[in-house]
Amino acid sequence: MKLKTLFAALVLSFCSNFVAAAEAPLFYGQGYSFVVQDPAAFVAAMDAYRASPTGSKTPNTVVLSQNIVNGDYAGTHGVNVFYPT
Repeated sequence: MKLKTLFAALVLSFCSNFVAAAEAPLFYGQGYSFVVQDPAAFVAAMDAYRASPTGSKTPNTVVLSQNIVNGDYAGTHGVNVFYPT
């Protein structure tokens, strides 16, 4: 009986270490949708911001995507911004 109790205590202790040692996410992401009439101008504006002093200091990753099949949703493009945690 003591051996079973000791074994159960060790298993619970070992499992709780896995729960306590869970790592935080590596990044945080936020998505935005836009209705874009002139995609080339939109990309040029994004490039100009990223090349600006403020945009070049921002520690994020920006992803631009085009919505092809989006049902009734009006957004034509999406911008996803990821920040390190």
